[in-house]
Amino acid sequence: MHGSSFVWFLGSSIQNSYVDIFGDLRIQIIKGIKLTKVRLIVLSTLLYLLVSCVFAQMAKPSASAATWDTWIADADAIAAMVQAPDSTARQSELQELASLASTVDASAKSSINYWNSGAPTYRWVEVITDNYIKGPPGPPAFRSIALLNVGMYDAIVATWKAKEATGNLPSPDNHAGSSSFPSEHAAVAVVASEILSYVKPDLADSFRAKAEEAMQARMLSGLNTTSDIEAGKMIGMAVAEQIIAYAKSDGSDLPWEFTKPEDSLYSVENPVFPVTGLWKTMAMDNGAQFRVPAPPAYDSAELKAQLDEIKAVDMSSPAVIFEATNAARFADSYPYWFNLTNQLLFENNQADNAPYVALIYAGIGVAVYDSVVGCFESKYAYAYGRPSHVDSSIKPLIPVPPHPSYPSAHSCINSAMGNTFAHFFPEHTELALAKAEQSGQSRILAGIHYQMDNTTGQELGRQVAAVVIDKLNVLSGN
Repeated sequence: MHGSSFVWFLGSSIQNSYVDIFGDLRIQIIKGIKLTKVRLIVLSTLLYLLVSCVFAQMAKPSASAATWDTWIADADAIAAMVQAPDSTARQSELQELASLASTVDASAKSSINYWNSGAPTYRWVEVITDNYIKGPPGPPAFRSIALLNVGMYDAIVATWKAKEATGNLPSPDNHAGSSSFPSEHAAVAVVASEILSYVKPDLADSFRAKAEEAMQARMLSGLNTTSDIEAGKMIGMAVAEQIIAYAKSDGSDLPWEFTKPEDSLYSVENPVFPVTGLWKTMAMDNGAQFRVPAPPAYDSAELKAQLDEIKAVDMSSPAVIFEATNAARFADSYPYWFNLTNQLLFENNQADNAPYVALIYAGIGVAVYDSVVGCFESKYAYAYGRPSHVDSSIKPLIPVPPHPSYPSAHSCINSAMGNTFAHFFPEHTELALAKAEQSGQSRILAGIHYQMDNTTGQELGRQVAAVVIDKLNVLSGN
């Protein structure tokens, strides 16, 4: 169990039972020394504040993000380029913020509220979700998610290294323990907008406009000075350049080549993403690291049993139709895990813990990407026919995806994300695993996958999550 996650769980348990604990305490004190009601209230309040402060401190990552490692970018070299402003320049910038404050109108307040909600990475995950939620689903979308979240994480780490190296300059609002230089919001805005512009160049102007709005909101709110923003922009651009250079050599532009095995019943002549398994992975050694076992022969009793399970499903049942079509949607994969993560971060008062939120996002982003690379490596290693390819009497409830059946991509990616999510929120492990299993089963109900596709996909996802978690622990020093 991750240390901070354990504290969240324990802290939540203590706070949820606060009334009972102090109710019993009050009774015992009354019986013993009969303190007045006022004294009891004061004592209870002090004890509660003490407990809250302790857990607030413990809930932070065990090591400063300035000591963390990055996925791709050279954070130490980038941070070393940052030069802090002198006191005279800083004073001038504070006066500039005072002047800006007088220009804040209703529109500016709306922008300030929007961009200052949660950690600096929060809104950018929304941006990529809005752009990919309608599809088309597939490996390129998951690659974009991983690049974005790894880039934002690397930018946060580089920013924290620069904060420490430049002496942790006080924030304009003099918030205790907070350094506004360089601005992590600016670093994230620039790295996010540049990576998104790389993967979706037709929307580059829109992404960069959002970045400018995000940075302006920080100054209008009086939380960052000009030098804070400029230093953050420099960090974000430097990280973006390194992430994009990495992306250009990850194999995602390899020509599509596919030769169907002679004995295969897979009936799609021009399948999609046949070389995804050759793409460079971020936590796994390579796409073949967790290749699933060979599937059964088409004339085997094992496959017949798998087909019989599918044919036993009453596909005319409204309940089956609902489950198969609803849970099988693309929207049921990565957006679900990010949305649930955000909900729990807000509930646990960790939504503004920029480094830790970035760590979680990167973990989930890499999990979905590496798992789809591993999944498609196995798919095209065997090019196994879909149930309807093998038995024409099976009429799927949804369109059959134009890639091989074994294993199930839904099972691979949701298991990988679910198990990674559970590492950070162990009290929700049962929910996470059930959701991942539901996603896989929906494909069987829909008639487009065998049960073996689900079980092997779930296992591949668990293995990917394990190496992702190991990588996260190494990066953050846990």
